[in-house]
Amino acid sequence: SLGGNTLTKSGDGAILINNTLNSGGGSVIVLGGTVGGGGSIGGNLTNTSGTVAPGSSAGKLTVQGNYTQAASGVLAIELGGTAADESDVLHVNQSATLGGTLAVSLANGFQPNTGDFFNVVTTGSGTSGSSFASITGVNLSALSPGFQLNKITDAQNVGLLAALPGDA
Repeated sequence: SLGGNTLTKSGDGAILINNTLNSGGGSVIVLGGTVGGGGSIGGNLTNTSGTVAPGSSAGKLTVQGNYTQAASGVLAIELGGTAADESDVLHVNQSATLGGTLAVSLANGFQPNTGDFFNVVTTGSGTSGSSFASITGVNLSALSPGFQLNKITDAQNVGLLAALPGDA
């Protein structure tokens, strides 16, 4: 338990949260390195300039408070299939303020098909901010000429839709 204190992750390396991190009113701040895992953070998570990587080769990281990602932050999502447990998701019980980069990778030779949809951020109270400034990490042109992941955002979720240019 953080007992109301702040845990600040800086420098290289990773902290994996695979159970419940009780914050006791505290929060986690990522200034460098990676915070990941398939567990639950009991308070707020702020990604200023590090990487948040849900799951452990696909899985869900839950933030029971708010999630904030600044312009220098990275959310790393691994896509491994279309079933609920085959791709990473960041679940935020309250709200998410999004900025920075969404870095997508493909797991175990998975190749998305046109029309595949992946929820990458889900929230209980909605999203705000300009959403992600960029999507990086996957060389989709190697899968099919012109293939792309389109960011789909509604009031409470951010998803990716696999499509060819011009597909609706």
